[in-house]
Amino acid sequence: MTNYNSTNPVILQFTRFAGGKFFGQCLALSRHAVPQDRKMAEYLMENPLDYEYRINCLKVTLPPSREEMGNWINKYELGDTQLFGPSHEQWKDKGKREANTVTERLSNSKYKFFIVNHAYENLPNLLNVWPNSTIILFTNFRKFFDVASVLKSKRPETIAEHAGNYYEEHYNMLKGPSWPVWKEFETALFDTRNLVGYETAVLEDINKYYKMNQVNAPVINFDVDGCIFDGDRFTEEIKRLYDILGFDDFNSELITSIWKSYIALHR
Repeated sequence: MTNYNSTNPVILQFTRFAGGKFFGQCLALSRHAVPQDRKMAEYLMENPLDYEYRINCLKVTLPPSREEMGNWINKYELGDTQLFGPSHEQWKDKGKREANTVTERLSNSKYKFFIVNHAYENLPNLLNVWPNSTIILFTNFRKFFDVASVLKSKRPETIAEHAGNYYEEHYNMLKGPSWPVWKEFETALFDTRNLVGYETAVLEDINKYYKMNQVNAPVINFDVDGCIFDGDRFTEEIKRLYDILGFDDFNSELITSIWKSYIALHR
């Protein structure tokens, strides 16, 4: 039976075009995790030390050239459907528990697996299904979004289409006179429990629009623009995630090499 109390799920909470799937793939280079693909996951549960296979799993998710960037999402990327089938839609939309055979195996295994979530309003549903998940929350992604959205989409896309309430311009439209500035609120991971020195009425006002205060799960921050354009900084941040998740097989040279291939497509 599926172990819905498993601590293996890691929710990647990010706005589309913020790079979250790639960061998840970097974590899946560890023997303690699997990528978002059923065939790959099944193989690696039996052969966790096949690092060459892991590397190839990541490489096939990168387009061979910038000319192929527009086909990245539909042709190259891994994702929830490839690993979980349609079950992930039931988790996010309805908080309904259902699973395929590989999800059942993963839930009872020693391997972390990743769930992508874009809409913050779906987090409570996901946590209803997987209450012991860890969340990696991707913040400060605007510069990278502006680059990736142009390259990966075949039409112009705006931050307003994808970020809901979670971008600066919209926050400032909602913002009351005593609310924190955007940067402070983003640094607080959109959670009023992390804000200090504000009156209860102000926090209650913010909570009408932002619900991270209702999330009772470990939240790890990942500052996208703070590292994605700097290879050394990116490698340090991925290592920090490895350490927090308890992964003991970090390979800095490998991560740096993969970063170079990835960032070359965005320049």
